[in-house]
Amino acid sequence: MNRVRAHYLLAVVAGAALPLAFAPFHQFWLAPLSFAALFYVWRDAAPRRATALGFVYGCASFGFGTYWTFIAVRVFGGAPIALALFLMVGLTLVLAGFVALAGFVAARWFRTTGAVAWLVTLPAAFVLAEWLRGWLFTGFGWLAAGYSQTDSWLMGYAPLGGILAMSVAVLVTSGALLALALGTTRERAAAAIAAAAVWLGGLAARGVEHTQPKDAALDVALAQGNIAQDVKYLPEQLPGMMTLYAELTRQSAGADLVIWPEAAIPTYIDYVESYLAGVRRSAAEQGSTVLLGILRPAPGAESIEEFQNILVALTEEPQVYVKRHLVPFGEFYPVPEFIRDWMRLMNLPTGDAIPGDPDQPPFEVVGE
Repeated sequence: MNRVRAHYLLAVVAGAALPLAFAPFHQFWLAPLSFAALFYVWRDAAPRRATALGFVYGCASFGFGTYWTFIAVRVFGGAPIALALFLMVGLTLVLAGFVALAGFVAARWFRTTGAVAWLVTLPAAFVLAEWLRGWLFTGFGWLAAGYSQTDSWLMGYAPLGGILAMSVAVLVTSGALLALALGTTRERAAAAIAAAAVWLGGLAARGVEHTQPKDAALDVALAQGNIAQDVKYLPEQLPGMMTLYAELTRQSAGADLVIWPEAAIPTYIDYVESYLAGVRRSAAEQGSTVLLGILRPAPGAESIEEFQNILVALTEEPQVYVKRHLVPFGEFYPVPEFIRDWMRLMNLPTGDAIPGDPDQPPFEVVGE
């Protein structure tokens, strides 16, 4: 096997192993190794080859890591197998394109070999592409590097810089591993210092209390109806679900907040106003405020297919937050119009959720 084929094979293996670093497998140590392998095959690669290697790596990682989109579209959406496969593969190719973009940018305008490349340039290029992936088209942050470290010391960076700070820490660790393996003596020393600083910094940050407890604790109850997804949206199931959540709220008497799941009542809020008014009154009598997930027509919608996924606080004057980061193939379908037309002919779901505004105010509930 020649060197080029070996690099492509390594990109496939490393990419396929990456999902094992995330829940439910929780092998967090695999993430730095996987990205280190990607940086390895990017060494001195021409822009075209770096792009292709990044694309192959992305196809392997997202192919194994987002297979659930097939289940969502096929099992819960009822789409034909061919269409479900087409959409799953299409999403995988789009997501892989962001990894390819990082490889192209790094190889086209920067060096991809040496301590500076491994500890600064490549981590920065990858995390910038990750940020872009989490922002475009409402964002799809699945398999962001930082999410693999919820059980490691690097979790300490979450309160300081969020998921991107954790991703930077993972990618710098990856570059340090490569520098320790291939670098000069000075580069290895720099890599050891960088890796130690990243991990010890994360450990130190985990020991910092970023919040202070209040004198009076907030009592919160979670109401979970555990409705199977394959029957949740059947019209005949709605009355039973409404009764169930009203009863679960009654059983939570005394809790300051009673929180229902996202889209707990899978219909438009306009259709169940009297029911929600009754829930609010009953909860208020027992000293509780209910937060619940439901749907509503999008403002100015031209068809019933345009809706919004909302969180409602059943206060005296109800408060509403509209979900902004939407899930492809679950809340919107990023497909050409001719596929959407065919889905309508096949009586398949084609509705698109409309994201909320970026500057929505927080709720004011329970005196907070």
